[in-house]
Amino acid sequence: MKIISSPADVEAYVDDHLVNYYKKRALFPFFGAGFTMDAKTRKGIIPNGSACVQMMKELIITYNQDLQDDLENISDFDKVAGLFYQVVPKDTIADFIHNNFTGTKLDKVKESFINLDWPFIYTLNIDDAIERNSKYRIILPNVPLTKKYLTEVVFKLHGDANDEVSYIKHTDGIIFSRKQYLRSITNNKDLLDIFFEDYTSVNFILIGCSLDNELDLEYILATNDIKSKKETDKVYVTRQIPSALNKLKLQGYGINVCLVVSGYQDFYELINEKFKDIDTSIDEPFKRYQITNLLKNDNKEFNMRTLLGEQEIQIQNNTITAPQFLIDRTILDDISRLVLSEDIIFLIGKRVSGKTFLLYSIANAIKNKSVYFFPSKVSFDSDYIERLLELQNAIVMFDTDTLAAFDVEDIYYRISDFVARNISFVFCINSSDRLMISVPYTRIFDREIIELDAFLSKDEVKSMNRGLSRFGIANFSPDINILNNIINHKEIYRNLTDDLKSINAQLDSKLLTVYILSATFDKVYSGLFRALKIDQDKLVYAVNLSNRAIEFEYDIETIEQGQHSSFKVITNSKVFLFSLLGHFISNSSNVNIAVNVIVDVVKQLKHYDRFKTYYKSIIAFDSLNQIFYKRSGGAANLIFLIYEKLESVLYIDTHYWMQRAKSIYYLKRTNVQALLTAVEYAKKPYFDSPDSSRIKINASFQIALIYIRIVITQRFEKHSVFAEAAKWVCIAFKENLHNSKVIENLIEEARKGKKHNDFYQFAHYVLRNPNALSYSDRETIISKLFSNITSG
Repeated sequence: MKIISSPADVEAYVDDHLVNYYKKRALFPFFGAGFTMDAKTRKGIIPNGSACVQMMKELIITYNQDLQDDLENISDFDKVAGLFYQVVPKDTIADFIHNNFTGTKLDKVKESFINLDWPFIYTLNIDDAIERNSKYRIILPNVPLTKKYLTEVVFKLHGDANDEVSYIKHTDGIIFSRKQYLRSITNNKDLLDIFFEDYTSVNFILIGCSLDNELDLEYILATNDIKSKKETDKVYVTRQIPSALNKLKLQGYGINVCLVVSGYQDFYELINEKFKDIDTSIDEPFKRYQITNLLKNDNKEFNMRTLLGEQEIQIQNNTITAPQFLIDRTILDDISRLVLSEDIIFLIGKRVSGKTFLLYSIANAIKNKSVYFFPSKVSFDSDYIERLLELQNAIVMFDTDTLAAFDVEDIYYRISDFVARNISFVFCINSSDRLMISVPYTRIFDREIIELDAFLSKDEVKSMNRGLSRFGIANFSPDINILNNIINHKEIYRNLTDDLKSINAQLDSKLLTVYILSATFDKVYSGLFRALKIDQDKLVYAVNLSNRAIEFEYDIETIEQGQHSSFKVITNSKVFLFSLLGHFISNSSNVNIAVNVIVDVVKQLKHYDRFKTYYKSIIAFDSLNQIFYKRSGGAANLIFLIYEKLESVLYIDTHYWMQRAKSIYYLKRTNVQALLTAVEYAKKPYFDSPDSSRIKINASFQIALIYIRIVITQRFEKHSVFAEAAKWVCIAFKENLHNSKVIENLIEEARKGKKHNDFYQFAHYVLRNPNALSYSDRETIISKLFSNITSG
């Protein structure tokens, strides 16, 4: 531990280190009771620790004089607080907290200090001094946390006085007593995990903290490896040089710098003076994501490794370095025209359908607007959406897994502001995440939706093969999709089967979890691994075992600071992971192992509000069907078992019933009884969900499609079922009237598929047998739309 005690050395450390950390928004303050001590409250001042103990003792004796002698020998805050909560009536406790810890007014120096541009603030204090005197909103312990609103906040690790007063008769939210500390270790785990992730990856300055008997913090630091790949400072501010014993205690909290100051107020004034004129806003925060050039690398090893998913395509100095075999898809010209005329375009495709490569081609094709590209390995924090308005005459492209659904909606709802600055968007979405393009009735949704085929056309294959042939690499086949082509090449050039056998022999439940998460998402943050109790040693082993299919990244971008993670694991080769998982379940004895892993992950994440979107993505039918890839036999048995075992866990979740219905629709397409069961499952999200909600809109379509599949299977022979199908087709179209592009795409797919497309067959039957429909159905929606299908 470095101890800095002379005023000159303290100031030098501030200049050389703290100022630099602050500029980079990599310095978080952590406030203890000493910071707000003696500040004025509603009916007094905030007491220091010993004064608070004495006040609690007096109230305890008031209500139980027999304890007076015993209390003389008790000085520990948490022990006195335990008796305080046990003996003193709750109304009296409420008055005590209200009078001494609310309505706080800080002096000007401290007020200026907390109003510096801190990214986040942490505090052990229950008083309302920080939030009452600054812009920061409070995040409380022991309550569910959402991912969306975790910026410009003060994390109150030990609770809030106002909240405690409001709910005192029902529960205790603050953490005073030993019992409350111990309960916090379990109930407050989500918030403590966020603290730990920040504490290991960002510089902290601890002010006014005695760190005596902070049992929850001691536990979270003791049970985790606080070593990090990133070197950070944990700076402890004190007025006394710590004793040898105190040094050991501070080191236990990861503190490596001790600033000994003559007075706290002088230190606050020093920091205020040094920081006040520093502009922490990042000039052009998106500059590094601007694409100005695309170069094709003609190195054979680079091309081979890129093809096989072993080489990440780098974007450096605003230049994409792409492989020689990068081709322009046949739809590129159409998309390039659309991005110049439309404000929003959705590009949808399965995993490994070439979406990212298409975005590279779009970036290269656009010459009269600035192009910004946010790759899948980063997450775009909600706070930065506002700063996109600093751009002008620009196209902003988001690859898969960079934005949350609510962020897509936010941009959509504010699109007029972006259009005024000639900014348009391309959102790249996995087919399993289609819910992102359904929006409430409150807006008219009429945006271009482009489906990218997972098969290359014959012309595209020819172009691709010219690029491969330059390096003597075997050709792609036009008869199989991109995923299967890449797997073929991995078998040709990398002994894929042998690698899969070797890795599968070493898989345990934790490794399997890592690979399932990495196959499902483009990157996984350390916070999610921590929630699932996967330690860093296991992650290191998983990365080393994966043949570079996944790798660590410790540099968390500024635009993803709100993830509160010290590192992330990024996915380089989904193809390898899909093959690995598919090979694993090809052994029937492993199916139940994989099922149990998925179910266990869902059970754990279900308790974290901020991770709910993750488990919903994991159990999505499209996702399960893709990541457990098998060339023959499929993963139907696995998927049905997963949904069966999840029923007792997720029976209240409408998303679960929707996915279960979808699995039957795709995997039991000729089993009428199973399809009727699927209808029942899909009706739950339709009837239980609010009007205009995404899931209700999608459920209406799913029910209609299932009924169409049933009537086709029954050869249109049962009129009652046909009538029900017609009814639900009408409902689905009415639910989606605002979503015209979705309907247009459905019609276009029907045109392409013709007799192989259920919707086409149903429309064809209706137009040939119009009397089979009721007059209202015939004259309103169906006849108008279905005539468009067959006219093509």
